[in-house]
Order: sequence, then structure tokens, then C-alpha cells
Amino acid sequence: MKQKHFNIGYFYAIATGVLGGFVPIVFKKALVSQPLPNATALFIKLAASLLVLVPMAIPKIGKVRVAKDVAWKLPICSFLYIATLVFLYESYK
Repeated sequence: MKQKHFNIGYFYAIATGVLGGFVPIVFKKALVSQPLPNATALFIKLAASLLVLVPMAIPKIGKVRVAKDVAWKLPICSFLYIATLVFLYESYK
């Protein structure tokens, strides 16, 4: 009998979607209660992401190889991620 293999990637994708859905709620409450400067709000969001991701990334440094045909997409995706946060913040103003 075959065992069902749970792919941890699905869990991370769902968790990211759920947590990403809370970001607008937190930003809106923060902006209504006391206005934050754009740079401060974005720094807090990105710093929280950094604190969660760095402990998972440190053991994998040097082990992960990125193909050249994919490597050019990483800076573009990073830029679009940050742009999404900026546009989200500006939409609440």
C-alpha cells in the first residue's frame, strides 16, 4: 500500500497565504490608531520576514544551487514583492 507523502511546500504555501492575508489588517489598524511613516511600516514588515526566514536559510547556505536560467528571476521577484508592500501601504492612504 502506498503511503501518502506530505509535501511541506504545500504547507508553506498555505501558511504564506494565510499570514499574507493578515498584513493588510495589521497595516490598516496601525495606520488608523497612529500613522506610521512609510519607511517605518515597510521596515517592520520586512524585518519580521527576515527574522523568520534567516534561521531557516542559514543551514542551507552553500547547499542550494540556483540554475542560471532561474537566477535572473530572483531580483525581479524581490523587487515585485517590495513593490507590492509599497502599493498596499499607499492604497490605505
